[in-house]
Amino acid sequence: MSTYNWRLLNLLIETFKYDIFQIRSKMKKGVFVLLLALIAVVIAGCQGGQKGQVSSTTPFIGGTEGLTAKFAENSPPPEVTDAQKDNANKLINTFDIVLLLENVGEVDLGDSALKSTDDNTKVAVTIGGILSSDFLTSDSKSPDGKVVTLVKANPKGPISGVKKDPDGNKIPGSTVDMRFEGLAYQRELAGSAEFPIQADVCYSYQTKAVSDLCIRSDATKRVSGVCDIAGQKQVFNSGAPVHVTAAKESVGGKNKVLLTFNVKNMGAGSVFKAAATPDCERGAFAKENHVLVQVNTGIAGISCSGISVDSTASKSENGLIIGDLRLSNGEGTFSCIQNTPNQDAVKKVDLKLTYNYLISKSTKLAVKHLLS
Repeated sequence: MSTYNWRLLNLLIETFKYDIFQIRSKMKKGVFVLLLALIAVVIAGCQGGQKGQVSSTTPFIGGTEGLTAKFAENSPPPEVTDAQKDNANKLINTFDIVLLLENVGEVDLGDSALKSTDDNTKVAVTIGGILSSDFLTSDSKSPDGKVVTLVKANPKGPISGVKKDPDGNKIPGSTVDMRFEGLAYQRELAGSAEFPIQADVCYSYQTKAVSDLCIRSDATKRVSGVCDIAGQKQVFNSGAPVHVTAAKESVGGKNKVLLTFNVKNMGAGSVFKAAATPDCERGAFAKENHVLVQVNTGIAGISCSGISVDSTASKSENGLIIGDLRLSNGEGTFSCIQNTPNQDAVKKVDLKLTYNYLISKSTKLAVKHLLS
């Protein structure tokens, strides 16, 4: 808000410190209403000035989504016809399904150093609800003779995430489209029918989080200092569907603290185990509700429980632990014991959560039978 608007707002507030009923009694009704409208305009201007801006002092923009999906306008159309052919006996009822994917989180999908044709974006879209044999020829071709599959992996990438410049301005992420072109209902219906169309989007994503670690030269002594060990610590999360929702620290010994972290699926989709390729198999116990957790304190001597620690990837001597966390009802908790040096300080703890994530978008397609 500008200095002028602040002064104007303060003046209006000071005015309203007087008896509001006395003011109204001395004013004409139109003037009183105009004053209220002016206050509303000033407040709206204050709020509008923040559009597109986020805090420049926090590490992340935040948010609980990664990729979002929506069907492009008229793709698919609300209705098509059944097997209608032209004079050359060629189907004329073709249509496309186009799904728009936007990265509203803070992780880039794909390596910008690689060519856009390389399979590096790690996104897979599957169209369900319709049978290929109903909408394609027996050899999975469109009426134009092109091979069409209802499963497409890796759009031309990368799909960049949102960014924040040094002044706190939000830079939007990129949008790509996944096209399933040249579909046509191949059969002749006895009467009109409606089909569900569901696009399942499985993508690899990651959450970055930062919390504080309070270090005291003697953690058992309850004396004032640079920080307090016991209690909840603030956590900042990057824009992503899975978050570290809580971090708690407690005394574990003279030079030892206990850290407890809570992880939760904050999005509307489902979480699956991280893999080299997008893999979101519903009902697969070994894959569903798994998150790869990485904790990095940068201080030697850390061990964690509540996760299946990968001993080959973890480096306790460097303060790095990597392991698998299983979620129950969308949440999971794990704890770490950290040895601390003989000094007073606040240390930043970096966490990374890596996973596959599944979202779905649905619509309907009406296939109308035309009389011969």
